[in-house]
Amino acid sequence: MKLSRKLKNKLKTRLISAMVLVATAVLVFVCSGIDVSVEKIISAVNSENKMAVENSSVDVVKDSTGISIKVNAKNDSGVNKIEVLQGLTAVQTYNYSGANTEEDVSTSVSIPFGETKSYTVKVNDVVVEQKDITNMRCISTAADLVAFRNAVNGGNNFSGKYVELVNDIDLSSVCSSSKGSWVPIGKMESPSNLGNYYYAGTFNGNYHKISNLYINQSSIHYSGLFGYVNSCKIYNLIMQNVSIYNGYNSTVSNQTRTGSIAALVSSSSIIRNCGVESGSIQAKYTLTPGSWNLASVGGIVGASYTSVIEGCYNKATVTSTKNNSSGCQNRVAGISGDVASRNINKQLL
Repeated sequence: MKLSRKLKNKLKTRLISAMVLVATAVLVFVCSGIDVSVEKIISAVNSENKMAVENSSVDVVKDSTGISIKVNAKNDSGVNKIEVLQGLTAVQTYNYSGANTEEDVSTSVSIPFGETKSYTVKVNDVVVEQKDITNMRCISTAADLVAFRNAVNGGNNFSGKYVELVNDIDLSSVCSSSKGSWVPIGKMESPSNLGNYYYAGTFNGNYHKISNLYINQSSIHYSGLFGYVNSCKIYNLIMQNVSIYNGYNSTVSNQTRTGSIAALVSSSSIIRNCGVESGSIQAKYTLTPGSWNLASVGGIVGASYTSVIEGCYNKATVTSTKNNSSGCQNRVAGISGDVASRNINKQLL
């Protein structure tokens, strides 16, 4: 049977349409297969992320090395990324891979004493934890030591708290003949009124050195790195190149104390394993004739009352002079100028 041209064209059009429909169906099937595969991959990645995050932990570690953030992360397969960020800035990024892998990552963070910094920890770009870390413990710079001093002299005695040095500290940037005298940690209101400004915590020097302590003054009673400490512990602290001159001048009866580590130590305090490598500690007291004064000067502490000093040494020179008033008494020694309860052991002079 012979078909007309018009009918042939009509059948051809229908055949092309049918082929397009079949091709579209195949393409949709193939594409949906790709989508399913991608979906499975995404699901697997999400599952691993979830596992990695759930098995991760974050701790803030404060020890003799300073402050660090420790992250423990676990991975079954693939690659994990650990990030520690301060604000938007990554302070550490670490990648690890492998089946059944567990990694401990620790990064040091710099936080000035007394300040708070915010940190975010991420594993595989997912936030594990956000922490606000306050540093009221680790002292690493002269500025940190000043902030600590200001906190004590502002009324925070740090009772029951632990503070430590994590670096050697040069004080020449904050006290010198041109910059002025160091103000002691624990200021004194007067010898008869010790006030609320004293240190009562534990201070561990970790055998770091504090160098270039400079004091040259004639207006305060007590001179030293610490002024007044009460029920405290000071361990493992080394002083180097100290320069202390206490030229206290008064017209009334007074008691004055001068020492490298502390001026006055009282109430069952402990000074242990501390030393002075070099320098000079000098005191000169001038009073109106007839007035009474007690001047206590020592290489480690000026005066120690009902306290323990042990394992300490002093290589600095210690001198004290007075006027001719019969009421003036000088008590001078290599370790402690005045000891009320005689609790000094193992002195190394």
